[in-house]
Amino acid sequence: MASQLVQAVAAVVVLQCISASWVGAWAGSAQAEGGDEVHWDYSGGSHGPGGWGDLKAEWGVCKSGSRQSPIAITALDLVTDRSLGKLDAKYRKRVHATLYNSGHGAEVSMPAGSGRLRIGGETYRPVQFHIHMPSEHTIMNQSFPLELHLVHKSDDGKLAVIGFLFEEGGESEFLAQFAHEVPSSNSPGVKVDLGHIKMMKPERNYGTYMGSLTTPPCAEGVTWILSLFNFQTASAEQLAKLRASVPKGHNNRPTFGSAGRGFRMRTNA
Repeated sequence: MASQLVQAVAAVVVLQCISASWVGAWAGSAQAEGGDEVHWDYSGGSHGPGGWGDLKAEWGVCKSGSRQSPIAITALDLVTDRSLGKLDAKYRKRVHATLYNSGHGAEVSMPAGSGRLRIGGETYRPVQFHIHMPSEHTIMNQSFPLELHLVHKSDDGKLAVIGFLFEEGGESEFLAQFAHEVPSSNSPGVKVDLGHIKMMKPERNYGTYMGSLTTPPCAEGVTWILSLFNFQTASAEQLAKLRASVPKGHNNRPTFGSAGRGFRMRTNA
């Protein structure tokens, strides 16, 4: 599947290059899985994604927002942007991490000083990462068994999230650092000290768009960063262990259309 998607994206990039020659984007929020007294879930009922905007006044944007995430990325959304610089991500070689089950899935938090990410003239600090199963974003109508969100926050409160998409395949060295320790969905709130772990770094080539948190309060203005060319892999055993932390086996919000936002891609070598 990965090769087919890469070919599809590459074809669009080539077409755009030809066309160009012719014509001359949880911490402190529910996304960070911080506990909130209002119950929400991923069911099809009133507490599920379709009802989040009615559960709390501050969450109204969940149903009224025009730049919501995740999105279904199609060929029509892809825009090659050669002005995009490479991601300047520098993380400590080993970061002290704490794993816990938020009640919505596995999440790993990290302390201040764990590193930094620079993009679009902004500097962000990594604060936590968490999982969604199956993936929240889709590419060319394809879903993935796992999407990991690495959440960063700037000093003035802006958020940038790097999304890593996983296919089933070989074991992930990154996931192997904590997958076996993930508390089950029957043990929300349980914390596990992971000691120091190695961080996952983003790919050099990436795509970005402006969106929102994918959980309440669904705040907009989030810079999303995804890779379309190199997907991660996780073994069936790792996926099963992580899925045990997810109530009813899934915690993905349905996708939205891009609403003309476009998905800007950096494809420079």
